[in-house]
Amino acid sequence: MSEDRPKYEVDGVKGDVVELIRDHDKGNVACEMTRDLAGVIEAVLERGGKGKLTITVSVELAAKFGARAIVVTMDYETKKPKPERKAEFRFATDDGRLVHDDPDQLEFELREEKKDRSEGVTVSAVASLPAETRATLAKNIK
Repeated sequence: MSEDRPKYEVDGVKGDVVELIRDHDKGNVACEMTRDLAGVIEAVLERGGKGKLTITVSVELAAKFGARAIVVTMDYETKKPKPERKAEFRFATDDGRLVHDDPDQLEFELREEKKDRSEGVTVSAVASLPAETRATLAKNIK
């Protein structure tokens, strides 16, 4: 650790955790965290919600190297807000597939029917119904 930076004291303990993070693995971890934090911030701005960067510093005694030797490992995790997924409405078929159209609903054939150029175009629907039903409908329409 460099001696030109001020050391901070909290409850009688001196140290600089920022320097520890900055210098760990020749600064590679700090660079990765900076890059990944930018990704978290970008996701929060884009999607809303909350993001997180969690740093874990582990210390372990390395007694074979001396009474004061400590092995320091550092890792971090990021959590970005998930994109909102939209729900879709589908219908189940008898064979277990999901389809957009209700398999129990009647289908209609649409065709254009030109009457007269001055009247424009009208569209009529012809149901895929049995002939008897179509005949009943035709009587009621007239």
